[in-house]
Amino acid sequence: MFSGNAQYEDLVAKFYTNLAVSALLEADYDMSYSLLSAALKYAPRDAEAINIAALLHKHVGDRNSAKQIYDYAFNNHLTSTNLLLNYLNYIPKDQTNLKNMILAELEKSPTSPFDTLSLASSYIKQQRYKKAKELIEPLLLNYHYLPEIYVELGKIAYLEQRYQTASEYFEQAVNKSREQYKKDLYTAKQNMLNHLLVRNEDIK
Repeated sequence: MFSGNAQYEDLVAKFYTNLAVSALLEADYDMSYSLLSAALKYAPRDAEAINIAALLHKHVGDRNSAKQIYDYAFNNHLTSTNLLLNYLNYIPKDQTNLKNMILAELEKSPTSPFDTLSLASSYIKQQRYKKAKELIEPLLLNYHYLPEIYVELGKIAYLEQRYQTASEYFEQAVNKSREQYKKDLYTAKQNMLNHLLVRNEDIK
């Protein structure tokens, strides 16, 4: 707000969307729907609110409506990285043209380092580690203070069985984290990797 990059309507919409997500996670679907309705009144073209609306329909078992929401968002260019990643789950295998269009849009979609990390995470799940690293490594230049960057690089190193490198990345993640619960989580992962390293040395 103070930097001039946010509008009042957008901030209120984000406030309601965040509350809607909390209600969704608690399976309070009626409350989530009400909060989302409020969010969309303030920002009817907000991609994240639209994405949560589709997820809400999915959680109540209405996949058809969820798909219709994603279709609407895509056709009207109301997309975000999270929305596009979720939309891919609704595309039949034989609709290769639409899938390729979504993938092409995904490449252009990240607007924040966290969007980039979400996209990279999807590549990691597909075992496309080189592609994921191409997305993540440039983030170190301007966002080296984010522990999540080192976590994703640590995941890749672990999956590539580069356990020493993975351990070093998680050590960085611990050092960069401010929240204690994150420090504890990353420390546990690093300890697991160190046990692997010791076991591998014993086998040798």
